[in-house]
Formats: sequence, structure tokens, C-alpha cells
Amino acid sequence: MIYRGITLDRFQEEAIGRIHENASILVAAPTGAGKTLVAEYAVEKCISEG
Repeated sequence: MIYRGITLDRFQEEAIGRIHENASILVAAPTGAGKTLVAEYAVEKCISEG
């Protein structure tokens, strides 16, 4: 999966998939792994859904 022109890692794909299903999630990964991208997706989804 590609998001914002970035090929996602497996943990990002799984997290975004769960967010898309409206599940509550917690992402734990090392510094620089890409957690912020997952958070940005969640924020954008919330804003777009009102």
C-alpha cells in the first residue's frame, strides 16, 4: 500500500486497516519507524468524517 507517496511497512498497513475499520489501536515501534504517518492518517480520517 502507498500513502502520501510512501510505501508503507506491514505494521503501518495493519494499523491503517484497523483505523479504517474504526477500531481503537496502539502503535508501538522504534523511533523513526513511521508511527507519525499512522497518526496523521487517523487525524485526516477524523477530520474528513466530521
